[in-house]
Amino acid sequence: MKTFIGITILLIIVLILEALGIFNQLNVAVYYSTKGKSSPFWKVASLSANLIVSIFIIVILVSIDYAKEKRISTNSSVLVVSFILCMLLVLMLKLIFHIKRPNNSLIINNDTLAQIENLAFPSGHAARASLIATYLVKRFRKIWPLWIFYVLIVCISRVILHTHWLSDVIAGTLIGLWSFLLCDILLQKKLGK
Repeated sequence: MKTFIGITILLIIVLILEALGIFNQLNVAVYYSTKGKSSPFWKVASLSANLIVSIFIIVILVSIDYAKEKRISTNSSVLVVSFILCMLLVLMLKLIFHIKRPNNSLIINNDTLAQIENLAFPSGHAARASLIATYLVKRFRKIWPLWIFYVLIVCISRVILHTHWLSDVIAGTLIGLWSFLLCDILLQKKLGK
């Protein structure tokens, strides 16, 4: 519970700082320091947390859990519900903040969802990577550094590819973590282990 409260406070602080524009200078400095650093590695790292790949990973994780438990476990329920919550929060915050991406790649399109997805703050990739990694840390504790490394690589890739500002990936990471922790607290109480 202390971790959840701490993450909640940190997330609120990041949202306030973003709303006040406090991150702007840092975001621009990081943007210019990463210019020209793109490579195929960063593109693959970024792709590993896109929406379709993330859903595929979740289906695999739930299937593994189901094969082991012979039922949909509470852990699987937490993963699926927190993923839905996380994606709704990301979409809602993108609409509220309406911040353009660093590469200014807003697509003029009649598809509203595509327009929302092309907003920067917060990073959906970082949120998904963080949420999945939090689940993996809980389920496969012995190799937790691997899951943390995955989140870092996804976040760095988004900044290096200039698809997100630094503050976008910070907020996205916190949203993924917060969503999982909230659902874990609520569903563990409701459904039990």
